Amino acid sequence: MEEYTQEALAKKDLEKEMQEKNMSIDDLGENEKQTLKRKYPNEYYSYKLRGIVIHIGSTEAGHYFSYIYDRERNDAKDELRWFEFNDSAIRDFNPREIPNECFGGEEQKQTQSFI
Repeated sequence: MEEYTQEALAKKDLEKEMQEKNMSIDDLGENEKQTLKRKYPNEYYSYKLRGIVIHIGSTEAGHYFSYIYDRERNDAKDELRWFEFNDSAIRDFNPREIPNECFGGEEQKQTQSFI
């Protein structure tokens, strides 16, 4: 998640500015030099996804449902145990479907032609 942190975005902006102005590290002040340094180790930016909340609709109305990782039932041979909770319906969910089910995949537009 590092690339989405305020720290990484500030670093990216500074690197872009340095490139545009043909600057080196020696041209920077102490605060700017600190911006280029990583504050935390890799593990700090890592996470394990445990749940997803989905909203379908508009800002005025819509529907929420979620996908939840089942920590208690996940063991070495059943490591992909996720569920969809959608009102009173609860079903197994394959996490490989996250990109498609959570609006992260490619948008598929359906068009109709009227003659």
